[in-house]
Amino acid sequence: MIQRICIVVATLAAAVLLVAGGATPARAGTPNDEMRDGIMALRGIIDREGAANFFLYPTRRQMLRSRLGDSWWPADPWTGTRMNPGAYTYAPGAAGSYTLTIHLYSGEFEAGGRAPWAR
Repeated sequence: MIQRICIVVATLAAAVLLVAGGATPARAGTPNDEMRDGIMALRGIIDREGAANFFLYPTRRQMLRSRLGDSWWPADPWTGTRMNPGAYTYAPGAAGSYTLTIHLYSGEFEAGGRAPWAR
């Protein structure tokens, strides 16, 4: 009987700890922070696509479709839909490079990439 009570109390304590841990809200970022995170994710997708194609980065037309291969695409925190070229500007450069600029509420944030041999 005492063993059963201990098991019930331990189970209830574990359930309370689980609920208490799950009830704490995650740190909410500002939309600008979420856009920066999204652009860095987008940069990773572009870099992966470039590396898979011998550092031939996607064209503007490929970026307009908001999809590269079967890649996940980041969401725009302002609209909740896929981040589209209205939220960022993509410009492939010469010699295996590109520029990615995101338009934030408080200005612009630039992230780009290049092939290992490009300067």
